[in-house]
Amino acid sequence: LDTSSKYLSLSDLRLITTVTGNLAEEYFHLMVTCMGFRLGPLLTRCIQLHTSIQNDKAKDVISLLIDLDKALLDCTSIFKQGCRLIPPKFFFHTHRPFLRGFKTERYSGVIMEGVPTLPPSTSTTASSAHLKLRTMPHTQQTSNQALLEFKGGSAAQHAFIQLLDVLLGIKHNQEVRSFQLEMREYMPPPHRKLLTDMELTFDNGNLLKAYISRKKENEPSLSVAYKRAVHRLQKFRNFHKGVAFKYISDGTQGTGSTPFKTFLEKAIIATSVED
Repeated sequence: LDTSSKYLSLSDLRLITTVTGNLAEEYFHLMVTCMGFRLGPLLTRCIQLHTSIQNDKAKDVISLLIDLDKALLDCTSIFKQGCRLIPPKFFFHTHRPFLRGFKTERYSGVIMEGVPTLPPSTSTTASSAHLKLRTMPHTQQTSNQALLEFKGGSAAQHAFIQLLDVLLGIKHNQEVRSFQLEMREYMPPPHRKLLTDMELTFDNGNLLKAYISRKKENEPSLSVAYKRAVHRLQKFRNFHKGVAFKYISDGTQGTGSTPFKTFLEKAIIATSVED
């Protein structure tokens, strides 16, 4: 572990196991891990932002927005480091097929035969939304089959970017919003609950915007810090789009089975500030 920096880099981490045995595969997954380590320390302050607004502590709000701006800049740097270490041909031809999942434009799922009947309590498990049990008659017997409809791995299954959308009041169109909600099904239950609770607490992203509007004349630096944070998030998404076009130039679907070209462009457009 390199202790010369207070933040983790890709060279500090290794995966326990891989599918391809190639370091490039590790770097792909560890990029999001490193970003999580960079953004994670800000989580408590993000949750407390509601209290800061209620108590009219503008300086605390400004401080958080500035630190979010810096953290997103560092996340973009992590992204760039990963791109230097992951060959596009390896990702597209070797690694990407393993990220398509079991529910794509061509496949409706994977049927598992000989599955025992599950008790009703399993319907509360995190994976229940993707597991459908059905009984199929055979010539001389009845056998249970399970239809697995898991989508492939996607960075959208990480809660923090969606959390930033909630805090900053980013309003996505129905297509992007539906995908985000679907990706929440793959998150640990506490992470899903955090996003739901934060949406309620922050009035679906309107709380911070309303506060900035009220303080526009007395605290102009608040608006400046907010715009910089939103612009940084937009730049992060724009860089992501460029990477996707480079690494999936011959395809139409991104990780998580997304139509990545239109999807990312719509997310970038939504991540903007009205002057």
